[in-house]
Amino acid sequence: MSLDIDEILQFLPHRYPFLLVDRVDELVPGERIAGRKNVSANEPYLQGHFPGNPIMPGVLVVEALAQLCCILAFQSRGRRPSDGYLHYLAGVDDARFKRPVRPGDVLELHGAILSERRQFMKFDCKALVDGELACSVTLMCVERKSARLIDERAIVDPRAELGNNVVVGPWSSIGPDVVVGDDCEIGAHVVLRGPTVLGRGNRIFQFSTVGEGSPAFAYKGEPTTLAIGDNNVIREGVTIHRGLATDRSRTVVGNNNLFMAYVHIGHDCVLGDRIVMANNASVAGHVTVGDEAVLSGYVGVPQFRSIGPYSFVSAMSLVTKDVPAYVAADGNPAGAVGLNIERLRRLGLEENVKKALQDAYNTVYRRGLTLKEALDELQEPAEAHAEVRCFVDSIEKSDHGIIRERRRL
Repeated sequence: MSLDIDEILQFLPHRYPFLLVDRVDELVPGERIAGRKNVSANEPYLQGHFPGNPIMPGVLVVEALAQLCCILAFQSRGRRPSDGYLHYLAGVDDARFKRPVRPGDVLELHGAILSERRQFMKFDCKALVDGELACSVTLMCVERKSARLIDERAIVDPRAELGNNVVVGPWSSIGPDVVVGDDCEIGAHVVLRGPTVLGRGNRIFQFSTVGEGSPAFAYKGEPTTLAIGDNNVIREGVTIHRGLATDRSRTVVGNNNLFMAYVHIGHDCVLGDRIVMANNASVAGHVTVGDEAVLSGYVGVPQFRSIGPYSFVSAMSLVTKDVPAYVAADGNPAGAVGLNIERLRRLGLEENVKKALQDAYNTVYRRGLTLKEALDELQEPAEAHAEVRCFVDSIEKSDHGIIRERRRL
């Protein structure tokens, strides 16, 4: 049996920069294990050990062997850290160091079980470089129950699938057909319903409801789905509903988004990456929101509308038409008030690109052309600038028409 890095992460709680096993080449549960650590010049500990003569510290060679043996111990006992157990280093005997380990070396790690008694396991270990012995040591590890990651007052259906290092707070409820990725943090009083899949590193704060069926009359209890990507922050009281069978049957949320308190995301919405929705912003069913869009507090978006990438909608606006990419919108009903200048600055766009976008905006909104005439004129600059193409595409894909310009007083 061999394990790649993704499989190793299921049996070790360690993470960068303290994960010291890159691959397991051989594993015989109850007997032995062999793996490797690729020693890179970028290892953080080499910056000071020693300057001008970098050497992997001997204690970290021993640590790498200990981590390898922990994998063997977990495999031998049929457990994982996610089951609430950890293996601690309990003893180091007869450690001998025969040669230094330097950047560029492949540290060949070997461990074999010498004895096992109750929670204790003893291992005979050695580390080699190019077949030459670098370290030999006898290690003892002890298995202990880890601090509970799932609060005993939480209700987790046995059919739910929770990844490694998932924290679940008190009085939260996780139903069947819910998959929670590694390193997610579920706060207190959170409700997760499925079928729902959450990626890695999401944080869901108290009193949020994620994956509940839609309240729409058309919803008849079908097993529609919700898919949420990685590293999203879902603050207090947020509601995100699954899809409807009468549409795509699926609500999709991307990666690295921030949903502040009391945000609502309706059924069958599709949200991209790095979006910010401030307090009480709401998007009804079937809405599309592009990457890095910002919806300020109390913004309302009715069904089937589209909010373009890199756009901005100011607080308390009601968006009754589609918002093109890079456009700033304000008012009730919301109207275009120019380009999202702050986003252009943060994107670090060249001045000629900013000018091309401004010219495209003027062509659509300020030259008195019909929309078809404006789009025909923009085909050439769209070929020259990807940003203008994004702006044009967001208009051409609009099913409900785009917002009109609203001149600020």
